[in-house]
Amino acid sequence: MTVTAATIKDLTVTPSSISIAKGQTQQLAATAIYSDNTSSDVSNSVTWTPDDTNVATVTSKGMLSGVEDGSTTITAKKMASLVTSSMRL
Repeated sequence: MTVTAATIKDLTVTPSSISIAKGQTQQLAATAIYSDNTSSDVSNSVTWTPDDTNVATVTSKGMLSGVEDGSTTITAKKMASLVTSSMRL
């Protein structure tokens, strides 16, 4: 018998589409789906990156803050898994 560790096969971000006002915040959540079909909240262990930090910032814990009017894409990455979420301010 061979036992292997489950690997991430998908990563989802909720909410998947966001619309917030300048100065508001929104908590983002990331869920990993593993090869054994289990899932877990990985919000605090992904790397959150907005494409445009003039529009929004995201803390390491997934707290999104609206900075200026515009739109950007938020990327969550854990190991080789990558997911993006669009947002509008």
